[in-house]
Amino acid sequence: EDARTVRMHMQDHQRNNRQLKSQDYQWWAAAEEALGDVQRLKSVLQAWIEHEPENLQARQALANVYLQQFNKLLDSPRPNAKVLADLLLEAADLSSDLSVLHKLAKDLYHRQRQLPIVKKVIEQIVQSPRVPASICESLGTIAAAAGDVAFAKTLLERTVALDAGRATAWNNYAWVLSHGANKDLDNNLNHALDAVNRALDKSPDEYRFRETRGQILVGLERWREAVADLEFAVNGMPENKEIHQSLASAYAALGEDDLALVHRNQGEQ
Repeated sequence: EDARTVRMHMQDHQRNNRQLKSQDYQWWAAAEEALGDVQRLKSVLQAWIEHEPENLQARQALANVYLQQFNKLLDSPRPNAKVLADLLLEAADLSSDLSVLHKLAKDLYHRQRQLPIVKKVIEQIVQSPRVPASICESLGTIAAAAGDVAFAKTLLERTVALDAGRATAWNNYAWVLSHGANKDLDNNLNHALDAVNRALDKSPDEYRFRETRGQILVGLERWREAVADLEFAVNGMPENKEIHQSLASAYAALGEDDLALVHRNQGEQ
């Protein structure tokens, strides 16, 4: 009853051309949510954002509505891939909670094997000129972790083209370049080195980025430089066996057998 009263009160204000304030929209949105009227809730939130475009609460609330509609449509008998993709893109445009979008991207990527419609949704999203760098980076990172290197390369390449300020995307792009097909490996590794250096320009003390560069330098047989990066990285990730194994290879190539043995043993524990 309180929610209906708030709704009627706000509708009266609208009919009388009274300028609503941010708090008015907040109460009205809460009322429509309590009443379960999704379409009216969406209209109120859109009006709130038109009134106050940078209001994070309004933007996230509308993003949540789009995500709820996305999930409901995905579970419907005959979902439409384009409509699903548009809902997700609308949510991505509005949301400031990147963890929610990353989780959704991860769920989508892993569900595409069971649900053909999900694969079509991902294709629609990736091909859209509206796709934000955040979604490309999430999907690309997830694809890389799953060993889907070619798809990851395409997505991360697009990510850094859309937003060159994303250090993690540059690092992950470097990783997929260095793990691609062996054809013209040195050229791939040199491109990967350029990419990870872009990441390190922004975060020079990030252990993961130093590890990526160290591994690339091992591939290029630039042993001394590789050791410097990998020793830095292993201080932050002492349990990482791959770093110890690469350090063992680098020290062995430099003729420092004692250090090579130490890291070989640590890499095998």
